[in-house]
Amino acid sequence: MNITIAIGFGYIQTQSECLSGTLIDLFLIHRFFAQYSNVHIFTDLEEDINGKSLLSAIRSNIISSKATVFNTHHLIKTQDDLFSEIENVLSSQFQNIIIYYTGHGIKGNIKLPDLTNLSFQILNKKINELGKRNIKIIWITDCCYGPSFNLPYILKDDGFLYKENIDTHDCEIITFISSRSEDTDSSGEVWRNKDLSDEDQISASTSEGSLFTRYFVKALQKTRNLGKIRKYIVKHLENHLSKFQGHVEIERTIPQIVLCLPLKDFEININYDIGFILISNY
Repeated sequence: MNITIAIGFGYIQTQSECLSGTLIDLFLIHRFFAQYSNVHIFTDLEEDINGKSLLSAIRSNIISSKATVFNTHHLIKTQDDLFSEIENVLSSQFQNIIIYYTGHGIKGNIKLPDLTNLSFQILNKKINELGKRNIKIIWITDCCYGPSFNLPYILKDDGFLYKENIDTHDCEIITFISSRSEDTDSSGEVWRNKDLSDEDQISASTSEGSLFTRYFVKALQKTRNLGKIRKYIVKHLENHLSKFQGHVEIERTIPQIVLCLPLKDFEININYDIGFILISNY
């Protein structure tokens, strides 16, 4: 069985840092990935903030009025809490790992509920150490300064292209990356936009959850093709956010095959049971 670790922080103790839509992000990830894995929620939220975010999402048809919220989670406040709970979860039997993060990011770090920073590289290394050899890991990161794991291959058009200055990893890893930083438009909606490479990447965090997470889940419901997933997210972000420029990053350690030219007879797909990425005939 696969394991999903969904990490989402709302920072409810600090008004200036509070993300009121985090519960919706976690709900969407839990509902989708529960079909393919055992889902573990890691969060600082002990209740719906002001009791309003779920109701707002239901009224906007983001989630069903018949939906039930996950009733068990791992309460996280500090780095020690996070590492301890991850170690407990990964001590069980599993095949592959899906890791989702929504919350604040600061130049390669995630901000923990106690407002200290934790390097994504340290967190990734910790998970690699606890995991078995030859496992596959899929990372989904939805935060400011969306972290690049500096993997050797990046998805371009119809395939993965090799890039230089890379780190090595013991596990096969794929990352879906959204990057954002804070700004506010005239309507008061919080925009989150910052650079990945040299391009502005714009997503949005609202009281009804992140638009990136919302459209990422919808894309997975429609297709397993990586190129189509990215195009779907970008299209809907562009429709929602007139300022959107750039694209969703997808990186991988080891592609099944290095595709440097468009191929009409093959596509890259996600398969949750045997490693997420396959090259197959249409």
